[in-house]
Amino acid sequence: MTDNLLTIVSTLEVIVMAIAVTVMLATISVAKRTIMAPVMLMLGFLMVIAPMALNTVLIMTVMMWKIVMTLTIAIIIVIRSFAIIVSVHNGISAAISSVAGTIRIVLWIMGTGAGQQRKTDEQHFFSDRIHFYSP
Repeated sequence: MTDNLLTIVSTLEVIVMAIAVTVMLATISVAKRTIMAPVMLMLGFLMVIAPMALNTVLIMTVMMWKIVMTLTIAIIIVIRSFAIIVSVHNGISAAISSVAGTIRIVLWIMGTGAGQQRKTDEQHFFSDRIHFYSP
C-alpha cells in the first residue's frame, strides 16, 4: 500500500514539475514583455519549493528538478534582458528597468525585501562611529 502511494506521489511530482517547466518555457515565447512574466516566474518558484515538503525518498528528485528550474529561470531572465535590449522600440533605460524589475521580483520571492532598512542601519552605525572617534 505504501509503495503504491509513493509511486502515485512521485508520478504526480513529475507531472507537476513538467507543467512548471512548460509554463516557464511558455513565458519565454508568449509573455516575454508583459505583466504575466513575473507571475509565471513566481508560479514556477512555488511549484519548485512546494514539493520539498514531500517524502524523503523524493528529495534527490526534487533537488535535481530544483536545479533544472533555477537554470531555466536564469535563462529566462537573460533572454528577457537581451530581447528588450535588442528590440529597437525600447531604449537602454527600458532594458535596465526590466532587468532591475526582474531581479527585484526574484529577491522579493526569496524574501530579502529589507535591503533599504539595512542600508539606513549601516549609515547610522558608521555615523555613530565617526562621531565617537572624532576629536
